[in-house]
Amino acid sequence: MDFIDTKLLFSFPGFIIVAAGLLVALAAEGVVGTLVDRANMVIRPPQGIHEDEWNMIITPAVDVGREVGNIERCLYFLAIMINQPELIAVILALKVASKWDSRNTIVKVPENMRARGIDQVDYLRARSQWGARIYQRFSIGTLANLMFAVVAVIFTIVMLEYFKTMNYI
Repeated sequence: MDFIDTKLLFSFPGFIIVAAGLLVALAAEGVVGTLVDRANMVIRPPQGIHEDEWNMIITPAVDVGREVGNIERCLYFLAIMINQPELIAVILALKVASKWDSRNTIVKVPENMRARGIDQVDYLRARSQWGARIYQRFSIGTLANLMFAVVAVIFTIVMLEYFKTMNYI
């Protein structure tokens, strides 16, 4: 069952309103980014690693999170608009799979720090906190992206219905 008349979506005014809905989804970048950035807890470096070196290790060289978030919100928005929630499930499954892989390759590397004279327990603490930070940013970003995509869909549906009742569509 479609909750929106697809003929409306493919009319010129409908297309403009859907484009405006996409812009609403994209405009949420700043809010989502702020929410994700708040998850940046300070992680004290393990004993034996200088703070500058540790920050270089845990800070990505290229942070494409905002761009990925924009694409993610748009995909959620479009999936809901065309009434295909299965696409959201596929997106979430791909995100979990990629995050699982990064957890296994990023947070666990390197395993043995004895060669550098670093306290193993303190290193485990720092690595655990780093993993928690990555997971928190991932979870907050995903949920916020989905939430703002839903807000953009609600905006779009309200606007489509308004213009339909005013006989503009």
